[in-house]
Amino acid sequence: MSAKLTVPISRKTCSVNRASNLAFSQRVSQASLESDRQQDIVQVTVKSEESDVITESGSLKYYADFHALLTKPMCKEVSVQGPRRDNKAEAIKDSEVLGRAFQSEGEQGLKRTAEQLEKRQWSEKDVAGASESSLQGLLAGVVATNAARTPAERLIPPGEGWVRFSDEMLWEPRSEVYFSQTGSWAGKYSMQDSKSKQWQEVDAPHVSEDIPIAVRAGGANILRKGAKLDRTVLLPELPKIARLAMKFPLSFLDSPASAFALFQGLRSAEAADWCAKNFHTKLIPLLAKKIHHWETQELQDLLERVLRELDAEVLKSPHAFSGSSAIVALLL
Repeated sequence: MSAKLTVPISRKTCSVNRASNLAFSQRVSQASLESDRQQDIVQVTVKSEESDVITESGSLKYYADFHALLTKPMCKEVSVQGPRRDNKAEAIKDSEVLGRAFQSEGEQGLKRTAEQLEKRQWSEKDVAGASESSLQGLLAGVVATNAARTPAERLIPPGEGWVRFSDEMLWEPRSEVYFSQTGSWAGKYSMQDSKSKQWQEVDAPHVSEDIPIAVRAGGANILRKGAKLDRTVLLPELPKIARLAMKFPLSFLDSPASAFALFQGLRSAEAADWCAKNFHTKLIPLLAKKIHHWETQELQDLLERVLRELDAEVLKSPHAFSGSSAIVALLL
């Protein structure tokens, strides 16, 4: 039996990006000397903090620290910190995300992104090549963009996945819904007709709710014809699986959002195994194509499309003569 040693220690906070701190101090001094040229001052650094307990990963925690002194439309100080991370590379990644959020969406986008980072887990691929040197270039871009930002506050739509389409509009690429932040259509959602290229106003996206129910599922397999021919798919948290496996959010679904499937092999297990491994790759992108409320008939049609696409690809594969039947369930 292994045991973890916990030792209370004093808390100490220190910066691991002293060069950025020095640059920030110089900018403050310069701004005070050039009062006639008001300019926003932005600092994005990575800091470290000793935890109150020592665990197997050590006592040092890293976090992103964003600090800005805004001059337009009025003097204002904005300060946001990212979540505590076990390694420095993850905190650098948080810093980059916070900087870009402020650059594209301002203060509201910065604070919303900081809340989202609390639930975000970075993979090794995500943080590969993360370096503090990238923060220097990011600082210049953030300051330049914020200096050019108009005094009017940009509206921020609910949910994740929005990207910049133009200076006035955001775009949700999977659903192809647009949101106008400024201008005559400010606060409105629209879609562009693929044929006429005309813009049409659409309803606001569905605001996800947490439903107070718990979902539990399990699977078992028995031998048939001397082998295990069946495959079970359990997807209890679709938004989490979408973020980890498909690399995009499903932020417009109520919680819990779950999917389950049983693929029963007929002559052998190859077709059932292939369908089980590819079920989520068909289902999740189709769910992401709509950010509005789903009707029951729409979900039934969606599941039928998923099974038809799986069937069509199996028939073209070497597993065509293996055969499989399927039972699926979707909880939204």
